[in-house]
Amino acid sequence: MTVKGEAGYFTTSTTGAQDYVLYVIQLERQVKEWSFVGGYAGEAVTQGADNPLSFTPDRGFAKSFVGRVALTIDVNRSLAVETAVRGAGSFVRFEYSQMAGQHWRVTPGVAWIRGGSADFLGQYHRNSYVSLAVRYSF
Repeated sequence: MTVKGEAGYFTTSTTGAQDYVLYVIQLERQVKEWSFVGGYAGEAVTQGADNPLSFTPDRGFAKSFVGRVALTIDVNRSLAVETAVRGAGSFVRFEYSQMAGQHWRVTPGVAWIRGGSADFLGQYHRNSYVSLAVRYSF
């Protein structure tokens, strides 16, 4: 088991802006071909008042429980599920990756975003998507 942590302090001299700390605490566990990661992304305001007109996407995932489960099926294929759950919003992404020949990798995926309009994640509930990535490595 691995315990990981990271923190960043953001400060400014701009009047009316907040100074704050963002942090992440995670536990990671490898079991054979499985990888399990779970944790919490938080924030602490150190100075200043909240400005309703400010947009801080880096703080949008704060106060969220985050997780990732990945399975290496074999050397050519893998599967991953990632999530963030916060207040009235949630984000889930599924991804499957497979080699297609010696140099090509194809990765289809789907992301599902849900929540209330007052929550940062919920504001993007219409942005759920399906993706297809094709990568050439030489």
